Amino acid sequence: KTQILTLLKNQIQKVNINSDSSSSSSQLDNSNCKINSIVFYHVRKTGGSTLRAILLSAALNHHLYSIFTDSEMIVQEPLKISTNLLLNLKYDIIMGHFSFNRNIHDKLTKNKPFLFTFLRDPVERIISDYFYYGFNGTIRQWAQMHSRPGINLITRWLTDYVDDNNIRAEDLLELAKMRLIQEFDFFGITERFDESLLMLSKLLCWKEEDIEYITYKVIVDKPIISIEDRAFILSLNMVDNELYQWAKKVFAFRLNQFLENPRTLR
Repeated sequence: KTQILTLLKNQIQKVNINSDSSSSSSQLDNSNCKINSIVFYHVRKTGGSTLRAILLSAALNHHLYSIFTDSEMIVQEPLKISTNLLLNLKYDIIMGHFSFNRNIHDKLTKNKPFLFTFLRDPVERIISDYFYYGFNGTIRQWAQMHSRPGINLITRWLTDYVDDNNIRAEDLLELAKMRLIQEFDFFGITERFDESLLMLSKLLCWKEEDIEYITYKVIVDKPIISIEDRAFILSLNMVDNELYQWAKKVFAFRLNQFLENPRTLR
């Protein structure tokens, strides 16, 4: 991981030097970067626990002291949220497992927040979820419990249609894409975690030491899942898979632009 990050940093430095070797302005200028509030939408089993640890570690370095992590309160207890709003409680960072609600998060943060999330191959995400929770049943049973054909978890969370079965899958998919492009300031890809983290650090104006990390909640030596079971899981998560395949292409395009010129992230 350190080697990958070092390689990417070297590529960026070469671009900066080659663009104008005699001018300090060729370096990435973070002087106007002021990220005062952050909202991290943590989709389960996408590397979010590691990201939350990074956020907590970096928060003090960037004077972000007020942190809200009670995702269950946002999802299940709107009365407490209303109380917080009435008391005008404001937070520097909000992170947790919750569906998209820009209105509430804008009101709970001190300034217009920087929104980001991470996406992962839906089949791999569900398999990881299954082993993490130690479900006493088959992987197919777990997939059926946590997937709805046509209305999948990640797509539902991004669109806030968590319990709405009436919306068409294609409409939900397009809304999720629109949210990722127009509402989120950044989305990363778990399978390209280090590249995602480097891009995120530049957007947040963080230093190298801010993104050093140890992985959390990683399960090793997982049993092999058969091709048939993987195909079954995929059949229940076609919308999430289509969203993920689209997001990978967008991410790859942005990464290529970033490596050619880091200023394109601004």
